[in-house]
Amino acid sequence: MNKSTSKQPSSKIIGLQKMTAVQLENLIGSQRGETGSEMAIQSNLPEPTADQAQAAKIAMKHLRLSQPKDMAEYRETVAKVAWLKKSASRTWILARVATLLDHYYQAKGNPDVMRAVSKDWADMLAEYPSWAISNACRGWLVSEKCQYKPVPGQLIKLIKKEMTFVGNIEVGLRQVETIIREQRASQRGKV
Repeated sequence: MNKSTSKQPSSKIIGLQKMTAVQLENLIGSQRGETGSEMAIQSNLPEPTADQAQAAKIAMKHLRLSQPKDMAEYRETVAKVAWLKKSASRTWILARVATLLDHYYQAKGNPDVMRAVSKDWADMLAEYPSWAISNACRGWLVSEKCQYKPVPGQLIKLIKKEMTFVGNIEVGLRQVETIIREQRASQRGKV
């Protein structure tokens, strides 16, 4: 197999998987939110690519069925989830949607209508990360419905499916936060 077609993960992806919680938090420059699972992300951190999201998904696979084993893994997981949920930029969304829709015939329309349609797409996809949008677009193009031009709601269903693993991990993190709060409350009651 030559190097250009090799399916080996890039060194950037391997680096993400091997990052410690401290390194990842320093990279992100995160701050704990009110609930503990919400973390602010500095705007200069790049959005995760589809490959990086897949690597993180693999690295956190065991957390879909269990909770983090210690606080270091908990912090690392919180930071990775926040990074994976980083919303795509409006410019990126518009470019990706234009690429998707370019696969379909489009008659020259009224420029004002085209701007309004573009705004609809950007508004409806604004909360989602670029990796999930990109995977959903590729998924649409190979689906049984690919002969039809998608509307935002159809793509959002695919995006939500892509992000299911992130939601499952967040449930586990909330359970850990509840346990921590209960332990702290019981320790205060003993003092």
